[in-house]
Amino acid sequence: MKFLKFVLQDNNDEDKRQVLTENAKVPIEEFLKKKFNLEKSQINELVYSIGLATKESSKTPEALARIRRYLTSFNVYGNFPVLVSKYGGPGEISQGFCRSAAVGGSTYKLNTTLVDYDPSQKVAKFSDKSSVRINEKLVVSPTQIPKFLQTSYNEITEALPMKNINRLVVVVKKDCKEWMSNSESSAVVVFPPHSLPSDNSKGIQALVQNGGSGVCPDGHSIWYLTSFEQDKAKAKLDLQSALDKMEAAILRESSNNLDDVLGEEDFVISERGTPVVVNSVKLGKSLQNFVPKEKLEIICKLGYVQQTYVANDLSNVLNPTKDNNVTLRKPKDCGEIIFTNMPSAEISYDGIVSECKTLYSSITGADDDFFDVDFEDEDDTFDGAGFHQQPQTVSTIKANALTDDENAIASSDEDDHNEPFGANEMEL
Repeated sequence: MKFLKFVLQDNNDEDKRQVLTENAKVPIEEFLKKKFNLEKSQINELVYSIGLATKESSKTPEALARIRRYLTSFNVYGNFPVLVSKYGGPGEISQGFCRSAAVGGSTYKLNTTLVDYDPSQKVAKFSDKSSVRINEKLVVSPTQIPKFLQTSYNEITEALPMKNINRLVVVVKKDCKEWMSNSESSAVVVFPPHSLPSDNSKGIQALVQNGGSGVCPDGHSIWYLTSFEQDKAKAKLDLQSALDKMEAAILRESSNNLDDVLGEEDFVISERGTPVVVNSVKLGKSLQNFVPKEKLEIICKLGYVQQTYVANDLSNVLNPTKDNNVTLRKPKDCGEIIFTNMPSAEISYDGIVSECKTLYSSITGADDDFFDVDFEDEDDTFDGAGFHQQPQTVSTIKANALTDDENAIASSDEDDHNEPFGANEMEL
């Protein structure tokens, strides 16, 4: 409780600022142990499960910002601080952009790629034989780079360090409901550094989704495991070790063999009328010695390595410069072309807003009005030619404003509504 009060405390509080300043370079594990006397298991829960950190010895301000993000997200979009998109996630984000783009008068073309661009005429040609004049900038994804731009892309990325994101996707014939709350269809499993038999130096994160999320049939689930280890061979070993642990855990937790382990004498009834295990030692020994009678049916198993120029700590996204970010590096022969970054390994999508702001400022020259969203007044009237007869009424919404909720765990500090805690370490 003492730690929670500290995390949610007013960020302008002098005592808190002094503590953070004094511990700016102190590893979060050391800070939590010395300042709050927390045990290793509690520290792992806060740093790696709630904070979703991926490395050891994260600096205290960075880790606290991650933990605070989780705690202040309660009741923002529901009674749980996490949102998971259905049907695979990014597809829904793309669809949302498509709809918003249409409202703004944009055209969203599917199954079409860029094949040529004339910088003198500023005309782009596409694979469906169509063409369009570019009035501002041409934004190109690395996965859609045509042959005529490959040399330019190689030149601007030559000095940037490549990062590996090692992934393992496993489809299993089990809904894994033991890992999820009632009516939920997703869970996150985390293995902190050095918690696996392979002695993993980086954290392993696994997103688990079953049929309720729309990504697979009912009675099945998909496990998305990610390792940030840069040594590919070691990463493969760590991912397999994590998979083995998850397989053993779900078989143990879903087995009926444990029904005979505890008798009536091993339970007591609480004041609320629910049974509580009192012989935890007996249960622990049975779990430790558990031998499954069945094997987990694995339908599909796919491993691959994703490469990106985004640092694992998002440093070159939150603080982009021409020396560290692809988007700010322009091709010599064509300044109208902007390349985007490949996705990062951040499971929480942290960094996406900063990526968009960088693109926005590269196109418009500034990002001062990035969070201003304009809506036309529905009461506006139109003449026969389709033009407004009166000036457009505009209402401005600050996208980063927060609403007060008496049930939410949030700080009353007004400054929090303008600049997130630990803004230099993360964006959300």
